[in-house]
Amino acid sequence: MAVLGRAILAVVRSFHYWHTRHMQVSLLLALLGLVTMTAGPPSSLAKIPMAIEHWVHIGSQIFFGSYLVLIGAGRFVARRWPPPIIPLVTANPQPVDTADASGWIFEDSQRCRYRFRYARTADLKSFVELAMSDPAIVMTYSYLSPDEWVGVYRRWFGILPTSLAVLERQTESTQQWNVAAVSIVAPLSPRGAEQLWTGEIGTVDIGAGQVSRGHKPTVFLLDLLASDRRGQKAAPQMVLALSKAHLAHHRDPWPNHKMEIWIEPVHRALPKLLEAIGFEGPHVTSHHTFYRLLLPLRGIHYSQRQKHTAAELVRGIHECANWPFK
Repeated sequence: MAVLGRAILAVVRSFHYWHTRHMQVSLLLALLGLVTMTAGPPSSLAKIPMAIEHWVHIGSQIFFGSYLVLIGAGRFVARRWPPPIIPLVTANPQPVDTADASGWIFEDSQRCRYRFRYARTADLKSFVELAMSDPAIVMTYSYLSPDEWVGVYRRWFGILPTSLAVLERQTESTQQWNVAAVSIVAPLSPRGAEQLWTGEIGTVDIGAGQVSRGHKPTVFLLDLLASDRRGQKAAPQMVLALSKAHLAHHRDPWPNHKMEIWIEPVHRALPKLLEAIGFEGPHVTSHHTFYRLLLPLRGIHYSQRQKHTAAELVRGIHECANWPFK
């Protein structure tokens, strides 16, 4: 299915390229025909650009028809097969070293090494930098300055330090560990969940009264997952595993623990992915738009694909619960 998806995407891109160039080519050929007509005999020379323009027009119509057919085929395929990113969300990377004192070590295709750990005070600057490097986050929270972001993260860190976690990367060239991705998972108290759900407060207003310090919280807000460009391109599975491992160390949903996972999708493509997994939404408040996953996933309104995907996600989170966090 990945090959079919790439083929459809290639044709659609070709259509867009053709469509944007068609008017330019047609205008150029029309001007060339006009020049040759005014130049005098032989008049048959003027018919050549006209004939080319005619076939260009026919080619454009063929491309347009193919575009409509492929769009329909793409939607048909999308309803029956999950998006390509779903396996990245549900599956986990495998460690290459479980004896390292600093935590389990993972590797990507470029031989870079990764490890997961809880955040420290010195990491708060990385949270702001990576969040501010994401245009979607900047547009959603445009009313906050970098200094205000530091204040928000510092407050959350003071309330519950384990609500902030990082993914570190070590390259072969530098041998130095640097923050590649950051995660915020906030376990919400019953009062905090109600206030967020009703729109009484926003996520940046979360304080000590909204965070649960109990052993078995049931509502979790996945507030932030941001990475640098290298992490997005070379190790997306590692970045996504950060959120799962972070959540698992708050509470393992395996096998049938009742819990809710809340996400505010700031990226346009995220709602479709969340719906494919089984998230319900959108739930719109005066501050945010939330999607939530109710575990265990039950009910006749869920498709078999959603139930299967949610089960794979829960299994992946459960596996991450064994990864040590330092």
